[in-house]
Amino acid sequence: MSLNPWFSIRSGAFSDLGGPRAYDAWVYNVTGMMVTAVLLMIFSCSLAALSKNKVETVGSAFLIVASLFLFLIGYFHEGTYPHVFVSEFFFAQSDISIAAFGLGLLLERRKGLGSFSIALAVIAPAMAAALSWPSTAILEAFGIACIELWIVVASLTLWHNLRS
Repeated sequence: MSLNPWFSIRSGAFSDLGGPRAYDAWVYNVTGMMVTAVLLMIFSCSLAALSKNKVETVGSAFLIVASLFLFLIGYFHEGTYPHVFVSEFFFAQSDISIAAFGLGLLLERRKGLGSFSIALAVIAPAMAAALSWPSTAILEAFGIACIELWIVVASLTLWHNLRS
């Protein structure tokens, strides 16, 4: 945002930082979206390796697909035809993966993280749809925060379980 002082979180979308108006759009598209997508892919593969049943594996696979959509957000930057599609499907696919992984956890009787995952997968999109958001960027920040929260809680919980 410091490279693009015209950007306002109160009226724009984060993708504006990688669009035609942006100065050094590659910073957002490559380092912001594509590098983060690679990190999410690595995390997703780690989840798949730790999965204890097919449903958890499917949830991990859905998150792998979400990471591909995140990569495509950087490739199909703001102002290109498929940008809105890949952006919306990143969030939708992330939510589906969290729900599926949570269901797999519940099947394994790991109720804490499983219940948290299912609750987050239901409540976050319901809030996103029901509330009036002042801008797309604030809605995106909410969605990103929910995904990050799940990644942190899942990582800490699974790490703790591995050490026990």
